[in-house]
Parts: sequence; structure tokens; C-alpha cells
Amino acid sequence: MADELSSVSAEQRFSEIAECREAYGRIDFTRTRAAAENSFAPIFVTGLPRSGTTLVEQIIAAHSGVESGGELGFASYFCRALQVERPGRPGDDPDPDVVAGIGRDYSKAIGRRFPGARHVTDKSIYTFEHIGALKLALPNARFVVVRRDPRDNLFSIYKSRFAQGTHGYAYDLEKLARYYDEFERMIGLWRERVPDWFHEVSYETLVADPEEETRRLIAACGLDWEDACLNFHERAGRVQTLSVFQVRQPITSASVKGWRRFEADLKPMIDILREDGHVAE
Repeated sequence: MADELSSVSAEQRFSEIAECREAYGRIDFTRTRAAAENSFAPIFVTGLPRSGTTLVEQIIAAHSGVESGGELGFASYFCRALQVERPGRPGDDPDPDVVAGIGRDYSKAIGRRFPGARHVTDKSIYTFEHIGALKLALPNARFVVVRRDPRDNLFSIYKSRFAQGTHGYAYDLEKLARYYDEFERMIGLWRERVPDWFHEVSYETLVADPEEETRRLIAACGLDWEDACLNFHERAGRVQTLSVFQVRQPITSASVKGWRRFEADLKPMIDILREDGHVAE
């Protein structure tokens, strides 16, 4: 079973998110914010795997002023410099110099990959755990959280074949539901503490009304409107994702409510989602 092959267990991931939530919950985000040292303004796109993050990143990266970074992987690494009480985890009362250092280190790392770029998208998978810390360190940064009906989202994860050593929760319906709950609780913390620091995109709303939602998205990223963002699928560029075929096509609602055909098989997962209040039906 794929879960048995994972070097990062589901329980380890649940624990990591819970510890981040508890630690960041102790931070007063009204202080300790670094001063912007330059105009660099990365755009972080985050959400669960298979939620539409690649689609959203490609829409943003179609803008002439944006470089597409993909899953850069630097953000979580630098955020671990905030460790205080627990090694490898953020703590309360972060040192302002450490916060500023995170911003400088991240900016330098991106600058080496994309010299001179002001806006670079970063779709690193665990960014949703560190929104607050990254905003403290990178005041000009923008954050986009992509959300999708959990039944479609988790079913899509369940059907996917991820690289060995990743996503240990992906092939167990009950663990999938629990992972979604951990994600929701983490985003809930950011909604409560720093609601103005990120923009949420509903996948279903995006595919139902692409132009309106794309305009809102581009504005939330601090960018002027360009029609190219609606025609992102015509843009040449490398995409490294399981979603590569979909992002080469115009926006479609074909994958919405795909879970219904398999509702009986997905019942253990759906029951937990319903009990946790994540689905109403």
C-alpha cells in the first residue's frame, strides 16, 4: 500500500500542522513585522494538493510582470528559524532580527533563481502553515489560499499517485478526512488572527465565473489587469505537476462534483467530513 511506503507518515503530518497552529497562535502578529527592504513582492499560492493551486498559479503567472516559480520549497525551511521552544517549530515572541533575516534569506534565494524579478509565484505545498510568519518577514508578499469542495479535492488526492515518501495520508479515506480538518483548522487560525493577509479562491466559483474571479484574484495580488490572465492556457512554460494536462486547457467545470459517482465508496470519508462540519449535505 502506498501509505506504507511513505517516509513522512500521516500522523507526523497531523502533528506538524497542529504544532504550527499552537505555536503561531501565541504570536502577536501586530508586532515584530520586518520593514520592507526592497520592492520584492512574492506571491504565495497555497492549498491542499489537487485543489486547483496549479491552475491559480498559472493564471497569475500569465501576467507580464510575474515569474512562475512553481514549488520552490524555500519558505518552510526559512520559517524554521523561528524555533524557540521546540526544535524545527516556530515559537512565540520571535526575535525581530530573526524575522528580518528570514525575509532577506528568502529574497536572496529567489533572486538567485529569478534575477531582477519583483513578483515570483511560489506554490510550495506547506505554505499554508506559515502564512503569518512569512508575512512578518516579507511585508510586500501576497498570499492566495485555494479551496475546493473537500469531497472532490480528497477524492482527487486519493486517485493520484504521488512520489514515494510524500503524502502519507493520501490513500486512506479516514486519514484524508482528518488531514482536511487539520488544514481547515490552520486556515481558521489565519482567518481569526490575520484575515486581511490572504485572499481565498473557491475552485468552484472560479470555474463558474472565470472572468470575475480572475479579476478579483489579480487585484488581490496587487497587479494591474491584463487580458492574458484569462488566456493562461495559451502561455508557453514548464509545468511540473500532476495537473499538467488540465492547466494547458481553458477553465472547465468537468471535474466539479465528480465524487458523486463514487459516493458509496467514499462514505467513510464523507461521514467524517460531515461530522466535522465541512460538508452540509
